[in-house]
Amino acid sequence: DYFYKNRLIASLVTLSFATIPIERGRGGLSKLTSERLAKLLNDEWNMLLYPEGTRSRNGKLGRMRSGAAFLAVEHSIPIVPIYLRGTHDAMPVGRPWPRKYPVTVFFGRALYPAPGEDHRSLTLRVERALRQMRDEALAD
Repeated sequence: DYFYKNRLIASLVTLSFATIPIERGRGGLSKLTSERLAKLLNDEWNMLLYPEGTRSRNGKLGRMRSGAAFLAVEHSIPIVPIYLRGTHDAMPVGRPWPRKYPVTVFFGRALYPAPGEDHRSLTLRVERALRQMRDEALAD
């Protein structure tokens, strides 16, 4: 939402980072956003979603949102946990644009929704995987 308040910035961000706006309403995504995401997934696009839904104010993992898990369950697709070390320093809250700073990317194993699993349970598995990846990355 942050990058889509101004039309010029929205265009620049969309073209630079291949992003789409995630419009949130009461209790979840707007109908337009849900349809847009469903079309992209049905067309077999890969997506990078930040499960916290916002940037961290202190660089620590925040509360996980269930949107990515909901999409994974709904479309029977896996989630690949990705831990990014250094993004908080590259673009802390309040900074309008990223600065040059080393960022390290760690990829986890794909997590497939289990038969009958709901999005809340899958969100907990994603959170556990991310916390384990963070702990291993910080131990380096």
